[in-house]
Amino acid sequence: MVTKNNKKSATPRHRNWGLIVYSESAPENWRDILKEEVVPFAYILHDKDTKIDENGEVVLKKPHYHIILKYRNQKSYQQMMVLTGRLRALNPMRIESLVGYARDFLHLDEESKYQFKYHISEVHVFRGFDFQDLVKPNKTELHDILRDIRSIIRNEGITEIKVLYDYLDEINHDYSRVLDSKCYPIDRYISSSRHKPKSNPKDVTPQLKEEIPTSSNMKPNVCSLKKARQIEKNKAFAISQLTEEDYFDLYEVPYFNYSC
Repeated sequence: MVTKNNKKSATPRHRNWGLIVYSESAPENWRDILKEEVVPFAYILHDKDTKIDENGEVVLKKPHYHIILKYRNQKSYQQMMVLTGRLRALNPMRIESLVGYARDFLHLDEESKYQFKYHISEVHVFRGFDFQDLVKPNKTELHDILRDIRSIIRNEGITEIKVLYDYLDEINHDYSRVLDSKCYPIDRYISSSRHKPKSNPKDVTPQLKEEIPTSSNMKPNVCSLKKARQIEKNKAFAISQLTEEDYFDLYEVPYFNYSC
């Protein structure tokens, strides 16, 4: 019995695909062609990418669009080639990691000083594509952002969470989104700063101990003997070793044998 190969099941299929379309060659209705797929998608224009040419100089690359498509049903490479043909795009790329591909949209992990960092506001999304969720800060980035927010609170003297929201909404939308997810700990930080003690016990100047003069021109009274023994014990002139009679003889004070 001869069995036929099931070519359909052997063809690799994927749900997430990436495309690159050059501005100079794309048809005028390329966005409409993407919308006809009726799937969530996102794109961004890379018009500030650079490269090193044959003369060793930094030059701009040709402007091009990066595109992500999220299909509900898996698509084969051959099916995607039909779409790239209509778009006059480069060959389709299957996306193994949506997070990694989305971060590459913005060059978030690009270390080269020649690569421009794109902003999330430059990304266009359709049909509910949640791009922001894909590029949310990792643990290290989140820690750095929270440190910056706490620094802003201290430097600007912010005492209310609403004031902080208004401030971040104006200067940095990324920080504002982090505040949305970390509102409680930041609000607690503001509250604790608002009610912190006015002074730190360690910053208070210690009360100076009363010292007994040792100059022969400044005569102590009789009741200062016990204090003198405590205060002067570490000084070169060891008053603590003197007897009461010797002490008063030293300062020419009449000695009275009674306790204070």
